[in-house]
Amino acid sequence: MLLPCLLDLWLSVALAGETFGDQNFYYGDLHSHTGFSGDGGSADMGNCSGSCGNFADVFTTARDNGLDFVALTDHINTTTSVGPTNFLVLHAAVLAANDEAGGFITIPAGELAFIEQESPVEFGHKTLLMFGDNSQLTNLTLSDVRSTSTAEMRSCEAIWTLMESIDALSGGAMIVPHHPAVQRPMYTNWSCFNSTWEPAVEVYSDHGSSMDDLGFDVPGVGLVASSTVHEALSPSGYNLMFGFVGGTDSHDTRPGDVCSLDTEHPTHLYGGGLTVVVLDPSEPFNRGTIRSAIVDRSTYATTGPLLPLTVEWSSKGAPLGGLGEALTAPQDADLDAELMFPADRAGFVLGVELVGPDARWPLTEVSKGRWIGAAPQAELPEWLYIAVELDGAGWYGGFGACEDGGDDQEWIWVSPSPLTLFDDDVDDDGHSVLLDDCNDEEPSIHGGAAEIWYDGIDQDCAEDNDYDQDADGHLPEMFGGGDCDDTRADVYPDAPEFPDDGVIQDCLVRAAYDKDGDGHLALEGGGGDCNDADPAVFPTAEDLWYDGVDQDCDGASDFDADLDGHDAVAYGGDDCDDQDPDRSPSAEEIWYDGLDQDCDGLSDYDQDGDGLVVEDDCDDEDADVGPCEEPPKDKRCATTPVGASWLALGAALVALAGRRRGRV
Repeated sequence: MLLPCLLDLWLSVALAGETFGDQNFYYGDLHSHTGFSGDGGSADMGNCSGSCGNFADVFTTARDNGLDFVALTDHINTTTSVGPTNFLVLHAAVLAANDEAGGFITIPAGELAFIEQESPVEFGHKTLLMFGDNSQLTNLTLSDVRSTSTAEMRSCEAIWTLMESIDALSGGAMIVPHHPAVQRPMYTNWSCFNSTWEPAVEVYSDHGSSMDDLGFDVPGVGLVASSTVHEALSPSGYNLMFGFVGGTDSHDTRPGDVCSLDTEHPTHLYGGGLTVVVLDPSEPFNRGTIRSAIVDRSTYATTGPLLPLTVEWSSKGAPLGGLGEALTAPQDADLDAELMFPADRAGFVLGVELVGPDARWPLTEVSKGRWIGAAPQAELPEWLYIAVELDGAGWYGGFGACEDGGDDQEWIWVSPSPLTLFDDDVDDDGHSVLLDDCNDEEPSIHGGAAEIWYDGIDQDCAEDNDYDQDADGHLPEMFGGGDCDDTRADVYPDAPEFPDDGVIQDCLVRAAYDKDGDGHLALEGGGGDCNDADPAVFPTAEDLWYDGVDQDCDGASDFDADLDGHDAVAYGGDDCDDQDPDRSPSAEEIWYDGLDQDCDGLSDYDQDGDGLVVEDDCDDEDADVGPCEEPPKDKRCATTPVGASWLALGAALVALAGRRRGRV
């Protein structure tokens, strides 16, 4: 049936198989009875003394109550045990109702009681859960899952022998201590415990809480302090480790109904608990993954409200793990915890605590649905679990709307995480192995250290391939790869090629058309290297003049350094000064500057070529005019005074200076 108290409060209704924080959450009841138990009842079986559900509708009831998985745990080895024939009927119904495609998983199960009769010593009631597929479980019989028709076991070791047999027959099995701290009908003796077969414990059922002695939902028949879950976990107690689960333990064929008291057992004072299994989205939802989640402590128990949550443990800003994971933390820092709840249901959370063996630390809500806190470094315990207090009246729509024993407190208990402390900076290099030190035995290795390539050591802890410096995914040629330049990420075999940019991107092209390895493709490869046999010859190389080699591949004469179109005289040319492009046979001569611009070898001071230098020639632009000191042959020289030739020379030099300034 639907929970009547949830009909008008959509925020409180958990979404079966919902996703939150990149994880999938599945809700289930791991302990529920039907009329096949001698002390149980089903309306359609005619053995109900109160208000029971119908066995024919038991799986529909479970689904209507928001469950994704259920275990029907009728008694199988006590005076109230199901008989062999009815066991087969019950077992067949459970297998038939399993619906992986529809997201509803049924777990073949039963309740066992173990007593060492010779002492006598009571070992406790335990929920047997079997996780094989239907083909492995089909032929299972009642005699396969119990040692005798009664609760008798000759020793604690006999329980583990029985479990080995059931595990082999069923394709995977476990037992879960049931109401471990409840005085009657039987509490758990933690000295008889096996972590292989008992990876989880039921912390809450309709008997009440078995967690500790803090006064919340104390069993009406009494709490055995030495058998509480807290005592079993305590290093000063039994020092055990297991995950947390819950079940209703209803005996009236109503799995998942946490808002009604058990009508077949009026001494059961509370509505019962449920189990939340958390899986990665990549995992399928089936019996096998439910089993793995329980073994991995990826579970939490709730007194009824189905609320997804995520857990993150960290230290020094480094993540350490999540729900139920074993934690390894630095000994010199606080252990930080963060819990997240969906925003639309976060308002029902009243408080969150970290719980250790001897202390509790509150968390603070820093934003809607986000709670943070820490266990201080000086008090770090051997383990921690998280307890969440919920507003039951708000969740169920008013005080008393859900029958829960007279109060409106609701709780979630998150599976514990064991804690191991260590020195996170053994090499004293100031870097933590939690953050950026990948080798805490060598101080030269840590985040930010200088990387030395090709020595096989990751000095900077960047987790790069030490033989791929440019991280282009190709090993260099010297290490058997094809990367011809391991300092450039754009250079590797088959990289896009850009000819004559000074880089051979495609190392395969380099192999074919850059045989001299100078980084320039040969002419036949579309490049500009005019000699692919000489690594000193390529475009942009520095040309060495007069050696007969065109280093820069520009095609110009190697004997014309000033690029004036004339080779040097020393190498068979006619350029009298191969360092000055203004001096060559084709250059214009500039007179009286002392330079032979046109390389004709004549005096720069005899412009008219009459053999007389300008200071001796009264007209150096006319070859027919001779020395000025000779008798004048015509009027031009007749009036020339003594020293006139020097004045003429001065005027010529002034004129020359003007012409040169004009050129500049």
